[in-house]
Formats: sequence, C-alpha cells, structure tokens
Amino acid sequence: MFFKRVNNPWQFEPLSEKFRREHSEFLTFALCSKRDFPRIPLRRVDEGGFDALLMRPRGREIAERWWRRALRRVAEWNPLDG
Repeated sequence: MFFKRVNNPWQFEPLSEKFRREHSEFLTFALCSKRDFPRIPLRRVDEGGFDALLMRPRGREIAERWWRRALRRVAEWNPLDG
C-alpha cells in the first residue's frame, strides 16, 4: 500500500492502482513519442519470437543486459520508497 500526493496531501493509493497508473503513463508517453520502442513478440521464443532481436549483432547480449537490469531493479525495489 502506498500514499500518493494529490488534492488531499496523503491520499491512500493501493499498489495495484499505482502500477496501472505508471503503466498507463508509460504507454501514453511511448505512443505519443517518435521513439522506436521494441515491440512485444506475438510468438513464444521457441516458436520464433524475438528472432528479429536475436539475429541482430549483439542482440542476445542486449536482451541479457536488459533482463539483468530489470531483475536487479525488482530485487532492489522497496515498496516503502513509493
């Protein structure tokens, strides 16, 4: 559970709502920007998903680095930090 500063100085915001809000804000940013964000494959890896990335030079290295960073953030994440 988290607190969110809004009109009421410390209005309660459940964790699920916080994640939905942040995800929505990122998707809005991504769709409105001109940046070329990676697409989520429609197929599983064993059925050819991520082939475009893995066929690029250093593609596997890029994917592994991304997952290391993402999992490190999850491991270091403290729900009390907001």
